Amino acid sequence: MTISLGTVHRVSDDYDSGTTINFSFTINAGPSLLIVTALQQRDLSPPLNEPSLTVDSVSVTKIAGTYHYGAEPFNNQPNLSVFLVPSIATGTRNFQVTLSENTRGYIFWGIELSGIDTANPIGASASGSGWWSSPEGTITTEQDNALVLALFAMRGGDSYPFSVSSPASLNILDDHTPDALNVNEIHAAIASYTQATAGAQLYEVTAPVSDYALAAVLELRAAATAAKRRKLFLAM
Repeated sequence: MTISLGTVHRVSDDYDSGTTINFSFTINAGPSLLIVTALQQRDLSPPLNEPSLTVDSVSVTKIAGTYHYGAEPFNNQPNLSVFLVPSIATGTRNFQVTLSENTRGYIFWGIELSGIDTANPIGASASGSGWWSSPEGTITTEQDNALVLALFAMRGGDSYPFSVSSPASLNILDDHTPDALNVNEIHAAIASYTQATAGAQLYEVTAPVSDYALAAVLELRAAATAAKRRKLFLAM
């Protein structure tokens, strides 16, 4: 089975967000939904601002993250988390993200998709961080024709926008900052790429400035087709 991406939803806000953030997305098709959270940590923050998520008051499992800049203290640094809602009904769905403290801004995406292995959704993964103008991560995918989700985050609205560096045909699904004039604001982007051949591949974007930067790269696993499941059963 092939993973197909559908509508990309986004909600964002700048500076003091509060520790409980409520929002809604209108789901067109689903049947699954990836939620990506990008946060900018505040000054004097605790070790790490770990988000939790509910949809229609039901807890959602975090499948990747929390990725962060990598050096303590974590003040003024971005972090990224990924959640999967395996099955989501169409129509208006209500979400709540709970944080350990306020942020200096956030961006939440909801990516509708079909064909993902909901029981084991992530294959290979990689992350990288540094004081960079070009956040990057190199992943070694497990399967041919893998759908790769690349996430990039930087401190500072002045780091907007990103331009693609590698691979050249990387598809930026959305690139956003709540406040391009605030040098402590969150800036983040989500991108996708179908990697034809399994193996190592660099994923990189470039910003106009250098700052705390972070990349997380995830290979999404496709659900097995009926034929593949039957073959696996017969081989047992």
